[in-house]
Amino acid sequence: MSCTTYVLSPAFDASCPDLQSKESSLKTPFWESLVITPKLKYAISQTFPDGGVPEPALATATVNQDDALNHSKLLAVKDVLTKTVVQRNETLEPTNKLRFTALHTVGMICAELGQCEEAETVYNKLITESDKVSGPDSKQVAGAVSNLGEESPQYLGGSRGMISVLEKQRKIGEAGEILKEGLAIVERMSGPYKVEETEEMQKVAENFKGLKE
Repeated sequence: MSCTTYVLSPAFDASCPDLQSKESSLKTPFWESLVITPKLKYAISQTFPDGGVPEPALATATVNQDDALNHSKLLAVKDVLTKTVVQRNETLEPTNKLRFTALHTVGMICAELGQCEEAETVYNKLITESDKVSGPDSKQVAGAVSNLGEESPQYLGGSRGMISVLEKQRKIGEAGEILKEGLAIVERMSGPYKVEETEEMQKVAENFKGLKE
């Protein structure tokens, strides 16, 4: 059973085109045969915004909807994305948004596979690494996220993912604390991401309340 996950808000990559065009790179037989949620497919597309999504090792497998085969395909996708995270950590600046997007997508895939403890570890890493602000002397390069920290889409997206996997593990108290913090952050934050991030966090709050009832 997969863990419910919350996709990155559009603010995570404010330059994203619409969903349909972002999925254009996932039109090969492998990707079209993979049974995943639209949100996860969108997240994978966000991870490779310029196209060129790698073909996992099972790209030549027989195309069908068998659950076991689909699980194997999703494991292959996880392997590709995990290698992408390692590569980007080695080659990109610490503040490059593509590093955070890839890490978040790995967390979503772990959750989809039901690997909630691993997803929790990934989301914790995402939150920790985004809980900082690049200073005035930081190198500004193409693709950099200029304003990280707790009010960033990166931090809040990781928090939403963390809440979900904690709920699945019945760690309701921990999830509630992160949700409380997230709601407080979006209430006091300002800037271009406030509306979208507030809406996304409120959706999580609504689902969280329903689970407890």
